[in-house]
Amino acid sequence: ELLNLVATQQSMWDQERMQLTRIYDLRQQHQQQQQRTDVGELITQTDRQQEIRRKCVDSANERISTLQKRIHRNENPRFLHYLVPNRAQKVERLRGELQSRVEEKQLLESRATTANATLSDLRQQQQQQQ
Repeated sequence: ELLNLVATQQSMWDQERMQLTRIYDLRQQHQQQQQRTDVGELITQTDRQQEIRRKCVDSANERISTLQKRIHRNENPRFLHYLVPNRAQKVERLRGELQSRVEEKQLLESRATTANATLSDLRQQQQQQQ
C-alpha cells in the first residue's frame, strides 16, 4: 500500500510538472507574440512620423524657394520698384530668414535620416522574430 501511495503521489507530481511546463510555454509564446506586436506598432508609428518629416522637408524646400525668389526680386527691382524705401535692409532681413530656413531644413533632414536608420533596424528585428 505504501508503494501504491508513493506511486500515486509521484504521478500527481508528474502531472503538475507537465501542467506547469505547459503554462510556462504558453506564457513564453504570449510574450513573444506581444513583442512582435510591439515591434509592429513601433514600425507603424515610425513610418507615420517619417511621412510627416518628409512633408515638413518638402514644405521647408518650398519656403526656401519662395524666399530665394523674393530675395532675387528685391535685389533686382524693375521699373518703379527702385523707389521702394529700405530695399537693401529688406534683402538683408530676407537673407537672414533664408539662412534660418536652410538650417531648419538641415535639422529636419538629419532627423529623417536618423529615423530611417531606426525604421530599418526595427524591420530587421521584426524579420528576425518571424
